[in-house]
Amino acid sequence: MAYITIAAPVRAEIVIKRSRFIASLAPVDTEEAAREFVTAVKKEFHDARHNPSAYILTPAGDKQKSSDDGEPGGTAGQPILSVLGKNGLTNVACVVTRYFGGIKLGAAGLVRAYGDTAVLAINEAQKLSVGEYSRLAVTCDYNLYGTLENFFRKKELRITDTAYAADVTAELLIEPEGKDALIGELTDLLNGRISFEDRGTSQLAVPV
Repeated sequence: MAYITIAAPVRAEIVIKRSRFIASLAPVDTEEAAREFVTAVKKEFHDARHNPSAYILTPAGDKQKSSDDGEPGGTAGQPILSVLGKNGLTNVACVVTRYFGGIKLGAAGLVRAYGDTAVLAINEAQKLSVGEYSRLAVTCDYNLYGTLENFFRKKELRITDTAYAADVTAELLIEPEGKDALIGELTDLLNGRISFEDRGTSQLAVPV
C-alpha cells in the first residue's frame, strides 16, 4: 500500500495579530521518533507559551495523536492533525509554536491560525509517495536491447541495474499490479525473444 510522506524536515512561519506562529514538520517512522521530534522542538522553543503538536503514523494513517499544549481544547492540536490528514500525509509529525503577541484570537481564530501555519509548512515540503514495487529482471540479446531501451524511455520505467554478460539483463522497478501487462507488452515487442525473472519487491520513495 503506497502512502504519502515528506522527504525532509521543513519550517514555516507567520505572524497573526502580533502572535508569531512557527510550524515545524518532519518525517517520522515510529511513535518514539514522533515523540522525540515534538520534545526537541519544545526544547528549542522553550520560551514560547504554547507548542501544540500532532502526528500520523503507519501507511493507513490509523495511528494518530494531537496535543493542545495549554491552548483551549480542540483549538490547536486537532486543527494541525486535521490539516495533515486532509493533505493525505502519514509518517509525519508537526509542532506549531506560538509566541503570544498580546491580542487574543478567540477559539475560531486559533483553529484557523494553527491550521494555516501547518499548511504553510506542508506547502514547503517535498512530498514522497512510498510503496512496494516489484523487481522484474528482463533479459534479451544485445541486438534487441536498443528496442527495449526505447520502450523503457517511452514508458518512463525505472531501471535499477543493467548487467552485461552473454545477454543483457535490466532490472526494473514497477508497480505490482502492472507487472503482468508489462510482461505481455515486452513479449509482443520482441516476438518472445526475451526472458523474465521475478526478483521480489523493494520499497521505493518517489517525489510527487
